[in-house]
Amino acid sequence: MAGLRRYRYIGRVYDAVSMERFLYAAPRRRLLSLIGAMPEATIVDVGCGTGLNFAGLRQLAGPAGRIVAIDASSSMLAAAHRRVDRAGWTNITIIQGDAENLLPALQRADLLLGDIDVIIATFVISIVGDDASFWDAVDNVGRHRRSLIALADLGPPTSTGWLRRIVVSALAALGGSRRSCQPWKELAARSHDVIVEAHLGGHVRLAVGHCGGPAPG
Repeated sequence: MAGLRRYRYIGRVYDAVSMERFLYAAPRRRLLSLIGAMPEATIVDVGCGTGLNFAGLRQLAGPAGRIVAIDASSSMLAAAHRRVDRAGWTNITIIQGDAENLLPALQRADLLLGDIDVIIATFVISIVGDDASFWDAVDNVGRHRRSLIALADLGPPTSTGWLRRIVVSALAALGGSRRSCQPWKELAARSHDVIVEAHLGGHVRLAVGHCGGPAPG
């Protein structure tokens, strides 16, 4: 949980200091486009932070969809609540919990595993101390139904200039990202139809694929 501690108090300023506008907004939009429209879907946003995914997820799921947003940081969740209140959204449930204990958080949201259509996790899996329980939760959901898993996370930059490599590597370190964690590979090992993309010279990796249930004929 050491990587998560740095997010404990920064909810009010996170959107401004995270370089979202300049670096991460475009890959985030691309990830949402890879999910595609899913009217009336139930979507779990793991590590939702301040709610940067909310508007896009609501567009995908429509007003009849449901979004269950989970984060470990009370300050980030406070910012997420403010975002929801300002927009007047009524189909978003916000729960305090973390990726390392995802199943109990889903239970607190009164959410059946067989109801989950999408699990999205953006820039969070690589900062948890142990991501094995997140994948256990994914596997549990998969035993109930075929669901879409969508990930955005940080990877080692490979095809960019040396100065940019230094900058993005520093940003990853400041964010608490574990370079050894490569969740896109974990998803690829579980999904028959995974799509993996590299952005910003490899600094951001996206992965989307179905897990669980029978493969389509």
